[in-house]
Amino acid sequence: MDNMTPEFNRFLMMWERSIHRFGVIVSQVTEEALRDIPVKSDANFLGNRVGEIMIDTLVRHLVVAERHWLRIVVDCEDGAEVPKPESIVANAELTHENAAEFYQQEIRAAFAELKKMTPQQLDKKLVWDNNTYTVMGFLWTVLSHHTYHLGQIDLLMRQNGIYPVDILSPQAMGPVELVG
Repeated sequence: MDNMTPEFNRFLMMWERSIHRFGVIVSQVTEEALRDIPVKSDANFLGNRVGEIMIDTLVRHLVVAERHWLRIVVDCEDGAEVPKPESIVANAELTHENAAEFYQQEIRAAFAELKKMTPQQLDKKLVWDNNTYTVMGFLWTVLSHHTYHLGQIDLLMRQNGIYPVDILSPQAMGPVELVG
């Protein structure tokens, strides 16, 4: 771990907090809320592969996308184009009792390999959706994507009368070391 840059170290700490936070928040979901479609509309449709926006599909979407992206960046060639995870699905029997654990297990497995990356790997360039990033820049984008969808989950929970733990509370953050 002594080969990490300060930026990568910050990213890893923030991502670990996000994995913990996701688990704490999603563990509050009820079975009804997991599959509730808040407002039936074309705007709440994520495409044929994902379906309608609900907590269940958002958890699956995050597992598929994050697992795919975290694995791709570890071994990508400099200048590689990152494929979209179009044909990948998260087949699991999700319930309100196991959704958080399913996400955490899947992402921690991919995250373990990510921790081994070198500064040279982080400086490689890659292309996603016609934009060029360094691997490190793309990882920040992945974290932003994660946060965006966690916000959607928060809103869906509130629409079901569930008030998620405050995202900056000690319960949601878990043990925090100095970041910076």
